[in-house]
Amino acid sequence: MSRTRILVAGSINMDDLLYIPHQPQEDGAVSVSHTEQLPGGHGSNCASALAALGVQVGMVGAVGDDSNGRILLEDLASRGIDISCVDKIADEPTGRVIIPSCGNEHHMYVIRGANDKFDPNIKRAIASFRPDALVIFDPSWATFEKLRDIKKVNDIQIPVYWCPGGINAGDPSFQFMLDVSDVAIVNLVERDALFDPASHQAFLKNGRELITTLGKNGARFERGDIDKIVSVSETRVSDTVGAGDAFIAGYVLARLRDLSPENRLQFANAAGAVAVGSSGARARSNALAELAKSLPPFEPAMFVNKPILANQENYL
Repeated sequence: MSRTRILVAGSINMDDLLYIPHQPQEDGAVSVSHTEQLPGGHGSNCASALAALGVQVGMVGAVGDDSNGRILLEDLASRGIDISCVDKIADEPTGRVIIPSCGNEHHMYVIRGANDKFDPNIKRAIASFRPDALVIFDPSWATFEKLRDIKKVNDIQIPVYWCPGGINAGDPSFQFMLDVSDVAIVNLVERDALFDPASHQAFLKNGRELITTLGKNGARFERGDIDKIVSVSETRVSDTVGAGDAFIAGYVLARLRDLSPENRLQFANAAGAVAVGSSGARARSNALAELAKSLPPFEPAMFVNKPILANQENYL
C-alpha cells in the first residue's frame, strides 16, 4: 500500500471535546463530566486514517501561526503526512471545533479561522505530490474555485472524492462540485440537503458514485442502476467523533484497490468501526494498520485506476 499516494484538502482544527451526561432542556444547563483537547478537522482526520492504513498522504490546508497550529502540524508530521502544502496564516487563529458529546450523539460548533483564509495553488499541489486520488472536504472557498477552474479544462486526470459535510451540502453555491466529483460521500442529512430527485438522477446517470453512510445501519452504494446497502457488525461505541472520516479513508483505499462495491463498503464500515472504539477524532493507528492487512493480495495494476506515472505533466 505504500505505493498509493492520496492528496487530501480540508480543515485542520483543534477539537475541544466536552463530555456531558445528557443534553440540557431548552434554557437549561448541564455539568460537563470532563474535557479533552485533541487534534481534529475532517480533512486531517481522514489524512491521518489514510496514513494509518499505510498509504502516502499529502495535506492541503491551513493553520494559524499560533500554538495550536504548531501542535497540529507536529501531529500530522508525526504520522508521516506530507505537510509541505499546509500554510501558516499570520493574524488568523487555527480552526477550532467545540464538540459537546453525549453517548452516541455529538454536535459541532465550528470556528473556521485559518481554514477560510488560505488560497492554495491546488494545481501545483497535485503536480508536486502526484497523487492517485484527490479527497476534498471543507477547505477555503478559494480552493473550491480553483478546483472548478481546472476541472473546466479537464486538467484533473485523477478521481476526485467530495465529502461536503453539513455546512457545504446545504449551500447551493457548492452545487458545481457535483460536476467536479467522481464520488460523493455523504450522510443522510447531507444527502437530503444536497440532492433533489433531478440532481440525484443526473449525478448517477453520468456514472458517478454516491455513497451514503447510514450510521449503525451501514452504508449505501449507488452508481447507475446499482443500488446496494451493506450492513455493519455491532460495535462497541466509545466516541463517534471522526468515524465518518475513517469510513471515507477506508472507502477511498478500497476503491483504488478496485474492490467490488460490496467489499468497498465492508472495508469502509470496518474502518469506521475502529474509529468509534476510541476517544477523539483520530482512529487508532495500530488497529487501522491491522485492518489494512486484511485486504486481499493485489497486483500493482489493481492499485489505481491508471498507472503511476513518473512524469508530473501527465497528472495535469
